[in-house]
Amino acid sequence: MIITAEQIEQRLLGIWPNLYHRWLSDRRTWSPGVNEFSTRAVSLGIHKLKPRKGYLECEEFARMFQGALTRLLVDEANAKRQSGGAVPIDLSLSWAFGRAKGMNFPHVKRGISHDLIFLIPDDGVVRLYEPQTCQIWIPDVSMDENDENFVYFVEM
Repeated sequence: MIITAEQIEQRLLGIWPNLYHRWLSDRRTWSPGVNEFSTRAVSLGIHKLKPRKGYLECEEFARMFQGALTRLLVDEANAKRQSGGAVPIDLSLSWAFGRAKGMNFPHVKRGISHDLIFLIPDDGVVRLYEPQTCQIWIPDVSMDENDENFVYFVEM
C-alpha cells in the first residue's frame, strides 16, 4: 500500500503528539505487511551481532539495520531489472520505516535514551522494532518522557 509523508506524520503524531523532531524525506513510500517486514528484517542477521559499549550500541544497530534493509530492497529491485522483469511497486518506492530515538522502552532501563526502528505497515498501525532482538510491538500513546515508549525523534 502506498502511504504519503502526510499520512505517516498523522500516524506518528497520533502516537507521539509531542514529536517535534521528525525528518521524512520521501513524499510517497510503500507500507509493507508486518510479516513481509519481519521476514526481511530477520534475514539480515543484524540481531546476531553482539553489542559492545562505546562501539556497537543501539544507535549503530538502528543505522546498520536501516541501511541494510534499504540495500536489500535495492538489490531485489536491481535483480528484477536485470532479469528483464518489471519492478513491482513495493520495490520501486522506499519503505515506510526509519530510525526512532526515545526512552522508556520495555527492554531498556527507564530514563535511558535508546535508538530503534519505527514502521508504518499496511494496516496503518505504528510499530516499533528492536533490531538487536527482532522484537516488534505496537506502542501506546505517549505524551512525554514519563510515559512508556516515548519517542522524541524520527528519521526516514
